[in-house]
Amino acid sequence: MDMWKPYKDAVNIVLPHAKVVVDKFHVVRMANQALDSVRKSLRTNMTPKGRRTLMRDRFILLKRRHDLIDRELLLLETWLGNIPDLKEAYELKEEFYKIWDTPSSQEGEKRYINWRQRCVSSNVKDAYKDLVRAVDNWNEEIFNHFDKRLTNAYTESINSIIRHVERLGKGYSFDSLRAKILFNEKLHKKRKPRFNKNAFYDALPNMFDHVTDHNVSDNFGIDFTTFIKELEKGEL
Repeated sequence: MDMWKPYKDAVNIVLPHAKVVVDKFHVVRMANQALDSVRKSLRTNMTPKGRRTLMRDRFILLKRRHDLIDRELLLLETWLGNIPDLKEAYELKEEFYKIWDTPSSQEGEKRYINWRQRCVSSNVKDAYKDLVRAVDNWNEEIFNHFDKRLTNAYTESINSIIRHVERLGKGYSFDSLRAKILFNEKLHKKRKPRFNKNAFYDALPNMFDHVTDHNVSDNFGIDFTTFIKELEKGEL
């Protein structure tokens, strides 16, 4: 769950023996937000020329170091070598992420203690104070992640898609938006291709020997009218 006390209180009342796991996405995201606040603060005090040297800095800084390509690594090392506070904030972010790479909660908590000690004595500690407070207040629920390895990433992705579709629609009714998002396998409509793929593949057998399934049709979802009818019947 998210780090919101009413959620936790409700679970403790209804399911008193359930183990609460805080989604690590919400925790590590706070480390990125802290780094980004340091980045913005530093850019504010730079000259226009200095800001131009940090082109695409947000994109690079918020990625994990091991995900950067050579050119991005070179830019990163240049920035960190010239801006000590940015270097400290970036290393704190990377070390915090490494907590979640550990195999056990004991090792994770040990790494967090070491990270916290470095954080509270750093020059950028104010940027990370909300993260420190959150982990201290939700310590047990956050480190339950190592026992269950659960994440809410799928639901977060679906919510993101819903928000994106709603923005694009600009005026969808609730029923239409719901119909746009929901999928029911038995209602999917298969539309036949405009040309005969079988004939096309058979005409050029040598080029398409690796294709084993010629009877493929594209999935275009279902009609809104079908969804609305099913909603009215209460079958969705």
